[in-house]
Amino acid sequence: MSNVQDAPVSSLPPLLVHPPWTWEPVVLKGLEPPDAPTVVSLPEGTRKSFLQDAPAEPSGKGHDWNATAERIRSGKPLTDLTANGRATLYTRLLVHGPDDLAAEALEDRRYWDDLGPKHVRAIVARHELAAHPLALHAARADEHETMRALAPFLDAEVAGLMVGFSDPKWADRGHSTPWTWLRTHGPAAAPFLLPYALGEPGHEREFAERMLRELVRSHGHATVAEAAARHGGRRWIIGREVAAKQVVGLEFSPGIVLRDPASEPVQTIRCVELRRDLFDRDDRSPFGELDPVVASEILADLTGN
Repeated sequence: MSNVQDAPVSSLPPLLVHPPWTWEPVVLKGLEPPDAPTVVSLPEGTRKSFLQDAPAEPSGKGHDWNATAERIRSGKPLTDLTANGRATLYTRLLVHGPDDLAAEALEDRRYWDDLGPKHVRAIVARHELAAHPLALHAARADEHETMRALAPFLDAEVAGLMVGFSDPKWADRGHSTPWTWLRTHGPAAAPFLLPYALGEPGHEREFAERMLRELVRSHGHATVAEAAARHGGRRWIIGREVAAKQVVGLEFSPGIVLRDPASEPVQTIRCVELRRDLFDRDDRSPFGELDPVVASEILADLTGN
C-alpha cells in the first residue's frame, strides 16, 4: 500500500480546518439590558384569571372600609390574626376597597410576607404598575409559585428572573411562566434577553437563546436585529429566506456595527450555510465556498448596500 501524505493545513478550506462545532460562542462582556422604565401589559383575560381566586367582596351594604384601613394601619392584625387571616383582610381591602385606601395599604410592607400567590396576582390585577414592587418581592421569596404574577411586567430585573428559570432545579417542576411572559411582551422583550444570549455559556445563555429563537419564529428575524441595534452591537450573521423554512446565512468577522455599517470596511466571511433557523447553531449545514465576487454580491444584497 502506498503512503498517502496528509495535505498541509494551508491547502484546506477554512470550513474543514475550523468546522462549526469547534467555534467558541461569541461572548460580549459588559452588555447590559436597557435601563428602561417598567411597563405593564395585562390583557383582560389575564386580569380575570388573576382575580378568580381573590377574597370575596364583603357581603351586605355599607361596609366600613375606613375602619378596615385603620385596623391595617394600626398593625393590630399582626398580632391578632393568623398569617392567612392577615392576607385575606389585606387583600380584600386592596382588591375591593376605595382607590385611596387601597393605594395607601399597598405601601404597607408589613403584610407582604403573609401573601400567597393568589393574593399577589389579585393585587396585581387591581393595581397593575403600582403592584410591581410587591410582585418582585414575592417572586424573590418563592420564585416558582409567585412568578406568574410577574408575567405582565417588562423590565431588566423581571427579565433576569425569567431567564433564571433555566436553572436545572426547575426541570422537574415545569416553568411555563417565562413563555407566557415572552408571548405577553413579544419583540419588546428581545433587548432584555440579548445580554443573556450573548453572555457566558451556561443554562441562562441557552434559555435566552431559546427564547430569542421563539421570537424569531413568531415575529421574524428583524426582531433580534432591531433589538441588537438598541445596544449598538454587531451582526455576525445575516440571512435571507430563499424558500419555505430555508435561509441562506452568512457568518462573518469582525461583524457589521449596527447603525454604522461602514465602520469596518473589511469583512471576512467565515462560512455560508443553508439553515432552517438563522439563529440555531445546531441546525445548519455548509452551503459551499464562494469566490470573492459572488460573496460580495450576496453580502451587498443581504445588507442592502
